[in-house]
Amino acid sequence: MSKLMTSVAILHAVERSLVGLDDNVAEILPALREKEVLIAYDDITKVSKFQALTEKITLR
Repeated sequence: MSKLMTSVAILHAVERSLVGLDDNVAEILPALREKEVLIAYDDITKVSKFQALTEKITLR
């Protein structure tokens, strides 16, 4: 139910021109600026490899 409510709230904000679907979400949620992306995972050693974001995160 929370995903549904979040989607409705975001689309309502888009309708009111408060945010755009292609806006950088990290500007709204600064904690996302420091996140990394999983680029590899080894099932045998259970080691994960991460990389810094190279593109912006959008709502689209």
